[in-house]
Amino acid sequence: MKSWYKNKIIFPKNVELLSLKNLSSKSNSETKIPNLKKYTIVHFFTADCDKCVNELKLIISSIEKHSENNNIDYIFIASAPTNKYVIDAIKETKFPYPIYYEKEYYSFKKMNNLPINDEVYNTMILNQNQEVVLFGGFYANEKAQKLFNDVISCGL
Repeated sequence: MKSWYKNKIIFPKNVELLSLKNLSSKSNSETKIPNLKKYTIVHFFTADCDKCVNELKLIISSIEKHSENNNIDYIFIASAPTNKYVIDAIKETKFPYPIYYEKEYYSFKKMNNLPINDEVYNTMILNQNQEVVLFGGFYANEKAQKLFNDVISCGL
């Protein structure tokens, strides 16, 4: 972690914003990822992976339990051969948060030199300067959730 601490993360330029709200319309918008709040939890997943899609259910539950912190935002980045996989994942999990679909497979991990096959690097806390504060799945268990909350509350 120490070699990653405070490394700046770059987001893909053109992503497609998908959500439960805009799935019924045929025009999903190309957009860019917004500026970050004081802390942003970024979660990358591959939408053509059943295990990764099932993690979205854990994420929903975890966010609902810890929704009281207004200094935290969430960005979800999905990679897949086509947006159909992402749309199916949203529908299957009833995922209530916007997901940014990157059109180039694994571009987020490649542009940031993150290990592609290491799940530890799929989830991270970034500060408002897009710098890494911590890696790991905040939704994985109570210890991980406590660690994420402690990092945010102490202001790293």
